[in-house]
Formats: sequence, structure tokens, C-alpha cells
Amino acid sequence: MKGININEINEMKVEEILMVKWHWAFSGFMVSLVMIGLILLGKNFGLSSTYRTFCAIMGGGKLSNFFLFDIRSQLWNILFIVGVIIGGFIASEFFFDMKSIVIDKQAIQFLKSAGFLDHTSKIESLLPPELFNLNSRGLIIICIGGILSGFGARYAGGCTSGHFVSGLSNLQLPSLITLVFFMIGGMITTYFIVPIILK
Repeated sequence: MKGININEINEMKVEEILMVKWHWAFSGFMVSLVMIGLILLGKNFGLSSTYRTFCAIMGGGKLSNFFLFDIRSQLWNILFIVGVIIGGFIASEFFFDMKSIVIDKQAIQFLKSAGFLDHTSKIESLLPPELFNLNSRGLIIICIGGILSGFGARYAGGCTSGHFVSGLSNLQLPSLITLVFFMIGGMITTYFIVPIILK
């Protein structure tokens, strides 16, 4: 994939612009525009907050007062999640070339040395079957991981997008503290817990 040359954009078709590799800074700029808009509208952004909304829709308020709130005030967040799913599907099916993916050799070496992969394994995609599969063991790990992630995110008052993107944008100290422990927990899980689980 070649990068976008500003001088050539006017001569490119829409599909050509979507297919080329965009600079990471552009994504950061677009996220900042979204956050400015949400701040002006008085809304807080966070993906994990939709867990609470879905539980409330399914009657969670009968079990806990935590799920008793105005569901309509969070419908915009649900629409955002739906858009992420649809956008991800469109991007992966029509605007994504797996042949252009280059996995860092050091990352592959780490996965093999940590026991994630066999030394004969070849990673040729972002979702190698050795790590992401739907056999009984893999499905159990995925489900438990999902439950722990969802519970932990809500217990912490937000996920990485809620604290890192939204919280830090509002200069909230609790979000900074939470992110520090997110990183610590992630490193402990990567280097110590996951190798044990996958053995």
C-alpha cells in the first residue's frame, strides 16, 4: 500500500482514496474532532457504557438500581456501536488487503518464545487460528475474557476509550490513574497469565 500524497488527492477517485494507507495522525485528528463535538454537546464517550444500556433494555433494573436510568439518553451510543460494527465489516470486506499486512518479526518471536505459538507456526493474518479459534477451550477463554473485561470496565467507570479518549480530554485525574493500572494489568496478563492459560 502506498501512502497518500496530498498533491495527488484531487486526481484520485473516492475508492482509491479509501484503499490507500492513511497516516495515523489523521485518525487522531478525527478522534479529536469527535471529542470536541461530544464535549460541546455535554456527552461522554465510552464503548463499555453500552453494556449497561443493553442490560437496562433487557430488564436489568429489576435486579439492580445501577440499571435504572433514562435509556433514551444513551441511544446515540448504541447507534455509534452499530456504526462501528457495520463500518468494520465494510472496511474488512471491501477496503482491506490482507496481503499488505506485515507482522513485526519481533512480535512473532515473542509469541513463540512466550509459548503462544509453536516454533513452526507462521502468522499470516491479524487473527492467527493458533490464538483465535472457536474450539471448546478457545470459546471458554474468549467468553471468560469478555465477561471479565466487561465487568472490569464498568467497575472502573469506563474502558480504555472512555477513560483515555473521553476522560483525558476532560483532564480527569481518575482517568489517568485508571489508565496507569490498565497498562500494568495488561503487561501482567501478557507476560505471566496468558502464557499459563495457553499452555
